[in-house]
Amino acid sequence: MIALIGLNANAAMYIVGDAPFGGWNPGAGVEMTDNGDGTYSYTVELTGQVGFVFGDGQNSNWVTFNSNYRYGPATGNTTIQAGNWIATQKAGDHGCYFFTGTGDSYVFTFDKTNSRFKVEGYVAPIEESYTVCGDNATIFGTTWDPENTANDMTLDTTDGLYKLVKENVVIDAGTLYYKVAKNHGWAESWGDPEGPSGNQNYVFNENGTYNLTFKFNLETKEVSLDAVQTQVGPEIDPITGHLYMVGQVNGNGWDPSQAIEMVNDGDDDTFTLANAHITDSGNGYGYFSFMAMLGLDAQSYPADGYRIGAAEDGTDAVLDEFVDMGGFGSIGAFKIEPGYYNITVVLSAGENGKLKLTAGQAPEPVIDDVYIMGDVNNIGWNAMTLLVGQALLPSALVPSARAHL
Repeated sequence: MIALIGLNANAAMYIVGDAPFGGWNPGAGVEMTDNGDGTYSYTVELTGQVGFVFGDGQNSNWVTFNSNYRYGPATGNTTIQAGNWIATQKAGDHGCYFFTGTGDSYVFTFDKTNSRFKVEGYVAPIEESYTVCGDNATIFGTTWDPENTANDMTLDTTDGLYKLVKENVVIDAGTLYYKVAKNHGWAESWGDPEGPSGNQNYVFNENGTYNLTFKFNLETKEVSLDAVQTQVGPEIDPITGHLYMVGQVNGNGWDPSQAIEMVNDGDDDTFTLANAHITDSGNGYGYFSFMAMLGLDAQSYPADGYRIGAAEDGTDAVLDEFVDMGGFGSIGAFKIEPGYYNITVVLSAGENGKLKLTAGQAPEPVIDDVYIMGDVNNIGWNAMTLLVGQALLPSALVPSARAHL
C-alpha cells in the first residue's frame, strides 16, 4: 500500500472512454490540465452519447488500471447531466459515466481533493477591451461612449502599453477630459483619481492640427496622452460647400437632424434660403444659427469649429442690412421677429462673415376643391356633410346644374 501511494503522488489525471477519450484504452486516455488548485480540466467538442471514467494514472492492463487508478461510479453505468458536481470514488470496475453532447464544446473538471467532477458548457473567456472616452466629439466621434469600438486601444508589445492613435485632428484650444473604460462599459474605468469626476485631462494651449497617442498602463492604471502639434491653426478651411440653418426656422427647433440646407450659389461661400419661416420661440422673437457640417446625432451640434453664429447670443438680425457674424466656432444665436425672410450668408464678407435678411413672402394657400354649404341642395350648414363630396361645380361645365335655394 505504501508503494502505491508513492507511485501516484502528484500523478496527472486522465479521462478514459469512448473515441474522444482514447477509445477505452486505459493506457491512452487524454490527459487533463492541472489547474494548480487540486482540480484538472479538459475541453472537448461532443456530439451524441459518450462513456468515460477518470484515472490518476495510466496502464494498458485493465486489471492494474481498475485496481490502482480508476475513478468511476459505485454501482454500474450512470447517466449524468451538465452543470452539477457529481461525487465519484476510486474503485474497481463498476461501470462508467454517460453524457450526451449536442455538438458544443464542454469542459470536464475533476476535483481530486474532494473526489468529484462536473461537466459544463464551454464559455469562451471575455477578451478584455480598453476604450478611450471623452468630451470631444471631434476626437472620439461620440462623447463619453464606452461602446464606441472605433476608440478601442491596442496592446503595443514593445512597451506593454495599450494605445489609441488619432492623426491629423483639428482641435480648438481648451481642456480635454477623458477616461479609459474596460469591456465597453462603465463598471471599471480609469482617469485621474484627483481630477474632476475622476477624469484625466489635457490642455491644448492653441488651435491646431495634432497627432494624438492615448496610453494606458494596465499594471499601474496610469492614463496619459501625447499630443504633437503638426500645424498651427486649422488644417483646412472649415467651409465645406454646405451650410445648414437651425433654430426656429421651417419647424426645425434646434435639431441638427432636421437642419435646413441652404442653397450654394456656386461661389462656395455664399448661401441663400428663400422664404424661410421664422417662428416665435415664446418671447416674440425667433432664434437661429448656422452649421457648415451636420451634427453627429439629433442631440449634438457639429464638431468644434464648424458652427457659425453671432458673436454674442441674441444678436439682432436687422432687416435689409448686413450684420457681422461671429466666425467659425461661435455659438451665439441671431434673433428677429417671426415672419418670412430671404436669408443670405456670405462667409467671405468682413472678418467673420456677414448675414443679411430681406422680407420674404408667405406661400400662397393651395386650393384643390371649393365647397358650398348652407340652404343649397339640402346640404345644410354641417361642415361634415360638406366634406363627403358636395363640391360646387362651375355651371359652365355642367349646364344642367342649378343651385336650388
